[in-house]
Amino acid sequence: MGSSKALRRRCEKIVAELDVPVPLNLDAICAEVSRLTGRPITTQVVDMPAKSPCGLWVAFPDVDAVYVAGATSLEHQHHITLHELSHVLAGHTAAPVDADEVYRLLVPDLDPELVRRIIGRTRYHGGVGGESHYQIPEEVEAETIASMIAARATAWTGTPPLGDVPESAADVVARIGKALTNS
Repeated sequence: MGSSKALRRRCEKIVAELDVPVPLNLDAICAEVSRLTGRPITTQVVDMPAKSPCGLWVAFPDVDAVYVAGATSLEHQHHITLHELSHVLAGHTAAPVDADEVYRLLVPDLDPELVRRIIGRTRYHGGVGGESHYQIPEEVEAETIASMIAARATAWTGTPPLGDVPESAADVVARIGKALTNS
């Protein structure tokens, strides 16, 4: 995938094409990804079996479906959804899997005959074949894009309150805050 600077530039280019709503709205993000890819996007929270991925992107012939683990916080579900959508945006190729494996993961809601391809990721503490999640280039890219989308969707309004900052440091604290919010 190249250097980290090249990766960041590629991710920034992908995110720059998105109309990211502030605050974050996953329905709007899905519609935006659909607009860019020309394919409908569906999302569904499911009960994933133990030790299964937190999220899956299934590319059906006519729709991209994102499945997100239900046994986690709403904020984590949002990030998982962004991560899976980032694979779509980055043009990653979903790895083919055996229909029985798909059926096992998504029983009974999924007809394995309809599946064209699927990509599944593991939790951060480990990946496929013992690889760390962040040693897989596509995972690094998807995670970077997801984080950039989330950052763009953060509603930074006005100047953050300074609280009990001594007057002698108030100017520096305000300038740092302004620099961090790109104001």
